This record gives sequence, structure tokens and C-alpha cells, in this order.
Amino acid sequence: MMKKVVFKGVIVLGLGIMLGSLSLPVFGQTNQTNTHPLAIFPESASVTQHEITLDGKIVSYKATTGFLPCYNEKGEKTARMFYTAYTKAPDEKTSTRPLTIAFNGGPGSSSLYLHMAAFGPKVVPLGNGIDLTRPPYRVVDNKNTLLDITDLVFVDPVGTGFSETIQQDDEKLFWGVEEDIDSMAEFIRLYLTRYERWESPLFIAGESYGGTRAAGLSAHLQDMGIYPTGIILISPALSFTTLIDVPGNDIPYIHNVSAMAAAAWYQQKIDILYRETNLDDLLQEVRSWSEEEYAKALWQGNALSQAKYAEVARQLAAYTGLSEELIRAHNLRVPMYRFLGELLEKERRSISFYDGRVTAHSIGSNEYSFQDDPIVINVTGPLVTTFNSYLEQNLRFSTDRKYIPINLTIEGRWDWASGMPEGDMGYPETFTSLGRALRKADFLQVFLAIGLFDMACVHDATIYEIQRMDIPPEALGRITITLYSAGHMLYTDPVSHHKLKENLANFYGDALK
Repeated sequence: MMKKVVFKGVIVLGLGIMLGSLSLPVFGQTNQTNTHPLAIFPESASVTQHEITLDGKIVSYKATTGFLPCYNEKGEKTARMFYTAYTKAPDEKTSTRPLTIAFNGGPGSSSLYLHMAAFGPKVVPLGNGIDLTRPPYRVVDNKNTLLDITDLVFVDPVGTGFSETIQQDDEKLFWGVEEDIDSMAEFIRLYLTRYERWESPLFIAGESYGGTRAAGLSAHLQDMGIYPTGIILISPALSFTTLIDVPGNDIPYIHNVSAMAAAAWYQQKIDILYRETNLDDLLQEVRSWSEEEYAKALWQGNALSQAKYAEVARQLAAYTGLSEELIRAHNLRVPMYRFLGELLEKERRSISFYDGRVTAHSIGSNEYSFQDDPIVINVTGPLVTTFNSYLEQNLRFSTDRKYIPINLTIEGRWDWASGMPEGDMGYPETFTSLGRALRKADFLQVFLAIGLFDMACVHDATIYEIQRMDIPPEALGRITITLYSAGHMLYTDPVSHHKLKENLANFYGDALK
């Protein structure tokens, strides 16, 4: 019998991880209520026609906004999943045109972020991606949309956006690692059937915990007879072994050093010796030291000599900008949350968990406060405000119901055990599923986009997981890893957003050869 395990404080990965007890007004808890009649949704999908100019060419497209049902084994409807699909038109080859299913993560996040800030035909301008832009907010044509390459479907997992269970008690059927993969796979199967897209090359794009889902879907879909052509992982969480920096697990501390060094370098808190160093050169040095010197020191534990202990503490302080006293107080293992709150403590500022370049005013605590994270505030507010208007005015989808960008109720109810390799032992992961999919289909291509200033899903941890997948050496040639000078939501950085589009255009081109 599998044991339900809840990792407190390790979610929401739709924007990264560890949103904790965030409770802003724009964040709903559930679409359900037992005391009042529910406002209704439109019974049929809304279909609208649009145009966008890309590279000097007018691209006509159709937007379809609505729901697809989920059924149990008895054929009973258990949930409705909300989606927005964009299909290039007119095109006689729609049935064989590439199709990309995209979602964010959480678990508990809607697809709002990839939809309205990354890949959709319309985006909300977010300025430099660091500071909160002033209202009024609006949508504009997205020059970096993927619509000229692939048709797009943005889908909200059950419990997010407008997606919901029919009966509240049925949430357990969807809120778990494998349960979530099952329901998303069923959505994909039904979408391919309803819209006659079985012949289309299929791509799956997931961000953060959405990367967990996408990696899991790669093999799950194959088991259903659906073979994806490509998997796109943006700031992915592939294994929680490398993300949870708790006593007894030294792996995250080793990988976190390079991300800490990048943030310290940007904030000019790194040792003066490294402040003028090229970032790429710096990270190469830090990575080498972490893997060779730091890892050995941690693994020796109490057997480490006092001289070596002092040497490691000094070097760790130099790279991270933290004091040797703090590093010693944590026995050479400083948690990420402490780094975020401590580095700029004298300036009464804390660093964003999602972007080491971004800071916010601190109320004096030297520990990072997730509910005050500037990236959450700077991005979610403008997107939610604009999306509600966009739905009604552009997509002609109108409802009194509240769109839920992040559902915090899911945090405490998620079944992590179903994603553990031994059922109820170890840490949740899906990189083994991705490896199995790569072994099975020698045409499957994988694209990873990683931000150097991402403090949530740090770049070294992701590369570590990819490099230790059980795949033949030649399969590595089908994996593209790209690094960006940005944070977790790397597409909010204008330069990185443009680069991401260029890199993905090349990826799709190679995958479709």
C-alpha cells in the first residue's frame, strides 16, 4: 500500500517552488462552493478569428476556448479541463501541422504564464521583467510566439484556471504525481480525437513542475500509443532529490553554489576577486570547485579536518558573499532560503527565489519571505488582470467564475508518493520516465531552457539529472540544453525571450526533419 507523503514548503512549482502560505487576493482556493449555486460556464467552446504579423507576414489563426471532459472507467464525467487552442488558418495541412500542448506547473499553477507571457500570440508587456510595470495593463502581439511554427494548446490542470472536478471529493483522482500525468494524458488523447490531430507531430512543453509532468508524459503517452516528437522543458524540476536542501541530503547544497554565486556576482556581493570576472568563466570555476572540493568535504562529514573545514568555509564565503560565521553556523550547508534573505540583509532587501537579480524590500528578517517575492507580485498581477479582459474582449469567452492562476489548496493535498520510484521511498522524480521514452523512440528530441539566475530549479541540478539518465550515449545528441542570463521565468526577460524563440525554432526544425 502506497503511503501519501506531503513535502511541506516544496511547492508551488508553476513559478518555481516553495510559495508557502502566499495568499494574495488574486490567488483563489477553489472553484467549488457548497453554500451557493455556482456561476455557470458557457456550454460550447468559443471560436474566434484573428491575425498577427510575424516577420512581415500576416498569419491568420483561429482561437478556440472551452473545456474537454475527464471520465472515469465507468464513463462518468469527473472533471472539466479548460484550454485555449490557437490553430494557424487557412491551412489545408492542419491535421499534420505540429501541435504543442503547453502548461505550467505548481502543482497548482494554471497555464497563464506560458500562455500570456511566453508562447501565445498575445502577451502582456512586462517591461524589463524585473520591475513591476504600471497599469493599465494590455495585450499586444507577441513577436516571439510559436504560432508560426506550431499550433498551440494551453491547458489548465484540474483545480487551476477554470478547470475543476464535478464532485469535490474527486480531487484525489487528479492531485498526485501519477494522477496528474494520467489526467493530462487523457486530455491530450481526447483533444487529438475531437480535433482530428492524430497525424500531427506532437510536442509537449512544461515549465517548472510542468517539466515534471512533461517528462512523465513522455513515456506515459508512448504506453498509450501516442509518440511525442519533442519534449520542451523550461526551468524543469526533474527530481526532487536535487531540490530539497534538508539535513541528510547533501546533493542540493552542491548544486546550489553556482546559482548563489551568480546572484552574488550580479548583486556585487561576491568576493572582490570575482566581481569583474566573466559570468560564464566564474560559473565554470564554481562548478568545478563544488564538484571536486565542496562535495568531498560534505561527504567526509565529521571526519573532515579542521584545516580543510576552514578552507572550504572561506571559499564558500568568497563565492556566495555570505559570512564565514553564517556558513560555519550551518555546518557548511546554507539553505537557499537563508541565502536569499541574508545576502542583502544590511540593505534590508531580500532576493527573489525565482530570479537572483531581483530584490524586494525586507521587513528586517534575515530569512526570505516567499509571500513577498517580487517576481510573484510583478508577473502574476498584470497577467491576471489582463487575461480576464482578454478572455471576454478578444476570445469572446464570458463567465462570472473566477480564474484561478495558482490554487494553494493543492499544496497540502498532493500525493507525492505516486511519483516516487519505489512507491513510498525516496524522492519524487520523472527523469527516469524521460530516459525510458528516449530509449524507446530514437526520433524523440528534448529541449531544455535553464536560467542562470534561477534559484528554484538551479541549472547545475537540472544538468546533473540529465547527465545521469539511463540512456545510450548517442541519445545525448537528441538533447539540447540552453542557458539564459535570466531567472526561473526566463521569458519575462526580453533578451532571453527572443533568444528562446530562436532556439526553439531551430529545435522544431531539427525535430521535424
